[in-house]
Amino acid sequence: MKRLKQSEVKAYREQMLKDQDGKCAFCGQDCKKPCLDHAHMEPYKDKIRGVICNWCNIAIGKLENARVRTGTDWQSFYHSFPEVCLLYTSDAADDMQCVD
Repeated sequence: MKRLKQSEVKAYREQMLKDQDGKCAFCGQDCKKPCLDHAHMEPYKDKIRGVICNWCNIAIGKLENARVRTGTDWQSFYHSFPEVCLLYTSDAADDMQCVD
């Protein structure tokens, strides 16, 4: 599994956004403030999920934080929010990892 270097992040994000036709991988709207989204928690820690807009990045972060605060296990979270979790396991997000 390859890890992205800091110097590679911008070009990788731009290419991935181009591959997504300029749309957020989560909401499908035009991506005006693109974020290279990656999982912060196991079992998919650091795996790139796609390029998402800033608003979706904030929303997904709040959902992930709520899962941790409430002690909800991963399976329960997955079944409660399947659309969110598709980004974690999607084959579209390749095996590259984000920088720390």
